[in-house]
Amino acid sequence: MLQNIHDKAKGWVAYLIIFLISIPFALFGINSYLGGGANRIVAEVNGEEIQASVINNELVQLKQQFAQVQGFDDNALKQIALDRIVNRTLLAQEIKNQGYRASSSEVIKEISQVEAFQKDGKFDAELYKQVLTSNRRNESMFEESVRNDIAQSQFQGLVAATAFIPKEEAEQYQALKTQKRDIDTFTIKMDAFKDKVQVSDAEIADYYEKNKSRYMTPERVKLAYVELKLSDFEASINPSDEELKAYYDANKGRYVVAEKRHASHIVIEIPSADKEAEAKKKVDALAAEIKAGTRSFEDIAKAESADTLSADKGGDLGVIISGDWDRAFTDTVFSLNVNEVSEPVKTSTGYEIIKLTQLEPSVQKSFDEAKADVSKDYRNEQATEMFQNKDDELPTLAYENENDLAPVAEALNMKLKTSDWITRTQGKGIGAFPQIRDTAFSDAVKAGQNSEKLDIADGHSIVLRVVEQQAASQKPLDAVKAEIMTTLQAEATRKKVTEMGEALLKKLKESQSWSALTELSLGTEEQVEKLGSIGRTGSKANPQVVNTAFAMNKPAEGKVEYSNSIMPNGDYVVIALKSVQAGTNKVDSNTLQSFSQYIATREQGALLQALKEEAEIKLYPENL
Repeated sequence: MLQNIHDKAKGWVAYLIIFLISIPFALFGINSYLGGGANRIVAEVNGEEIQASVINNELVQLKQQFAQVQGFDDNALKQIALDRIVNRTLLAQEIKNQGYRASSSEVIKEISQVEAFQKDGKFDAELYKQVLTSNRRNESMFEESVRNDIAQSQFQGLVAATAFIPKEEAEQYQALKTQKRDIDTFTIKMDAFKDKVQVSDAEIADYYEKNKSRYMTPERVKLAYVELKLSDFEASINPSDEELKAYYDANKGRYVVAEKRHASHIVIEIPSADKEAEAKKKVDALAAEIKAGTRSFEDIAKAESADTLSADKGGDLGVIISGDWDRAFTDTVFSLNVNEVSEPVKTSTGYEIIKLTQLEPSVQKSFDEAKADVSKDYRNEQATEMFQNKDDELPTLAYENENDLAPVAEALNMKLKTSDWITRTQGKGIGAFPQIRDTAFSDAVKAGQNSEKLDIADGHSIVLRVVEQQAASQKPLDAVKAEIMTTLQAEATRKKVTEMGEALLKKLKESQSWSALTELSLGTEEQVEKLGSIGRTGSKANPQVVNTAFAMNKPAEGKVEYSNSIMPNGDYVVIALKSVQAGTNKVDSNTLQSFSQYIATREQGALLQALKEEAEIKLYPENL
């Protein structure tokens, strides 16, 4: 039915349908139909929705962390980002359920200790704002994240405090950890035999016939597309000084140095609900002393305020910006006159007495002072309007010209672009976006229809169609003969090396002597590598060999224990364990603390796993 509508609904019929469906779009928002771009939901954790934008922010940080690491693709990093946010959400929910919350004074103290916000070793409010602005962080949101981090740290500290290891067990663990093992190794190398393995043409042909599906050229397509990018529109706008001046005159209110209010406070915390009356009585008494003039505001702040960070400065908080603080606090600050002291106010921090110490009136920036911002705002506003108008037209034009994008590009005065070859898994340019590849290989688009409008990111949308395609095809045997030969030679060599290794291992267990090497024509005793006494860490030996050696049984008196480890490259390593030296079981306070931290980490991991098992988690990775 829907296909019939698509095929036949043209002209006035189409416009009638568009008009009818526009009513619910207008009432409920187009995002509820199309997924809302950055507002797409990628996960639900116990009913709490996680939007794609949150994962994308985490992904940006991950890409910075792994910038120098090879082998990480976007899909792997997206999964890591999604897992991290789900875990944080679970912890945040549990922390909230348990009633943990950091006070404002704790948040202030934590932020003030960040070196990036300090000048000459002291917290600098202006530097703090500059750093956040340069990193595109909102102050209130950043401070809320710090609050959450503190609460999470408190919660994790409580979990860690439950971690306990008896000294006897710690001593046993320490003895095992510091144990030494005396080992020899001999390696049968793949490289020594790979040239001795012959593969016939018949074997290659047989392997090819049995594994033809491995040797296919991938299906691929070329695309024509119309692309709208807000940044392109911004770059195309070059306003004159007259236009910028007119814009400035019409929007002067945007270019004002905001009023600055400097305030000080005295904080009396409320330890618990049953202690609130006691806190109220204390703060009222202090307020009365200030009003009577028996003690100064600053002296009381230094002696009594729970905000120890500001107390040393007589309660001085510096500049107060509305929206960055508790609502009751800022409402009070912005209601006071200079040097006026408020009555006690209850805030999320406790009871506060607030004093307005300085007021810097707002100042209008001149055109020259604001010109850079005016130009940026003007170009962004003009570009946004241009982008939005064309973005609104794009899906309708693509629908009306379902088998051709040239009229769409012409109507929008945009360039019709073309891509290079794109497969289902790889592509350059727009082909690097999974969303583009998925759409390009959908049945309707491969059949020749224009795609729906794809919102790649905020301010970036594309409509595409396939203009050329090549089906997957079988590669001829001659084209893959060398590849198959390499595969078969590697398999045969690995098999031969393993067989020789197993024969050597059996002989060694029987003879208890490396003379078995000569008997099997594999080498001489002089080629055995004497690694000597090694520990679990700090050895030059291959970590895989070390792990195998420490998993072997202790040899009987006068005997040698033999085992093996096959390396990822196929090398067969025979390990001779000659003796085991007991480690020290001495445990000092630092060692005991490290063991406890290890147990605490495991306890926290177990808690998170338990939360996951009890939670209702729905993932929508396709919306990333």
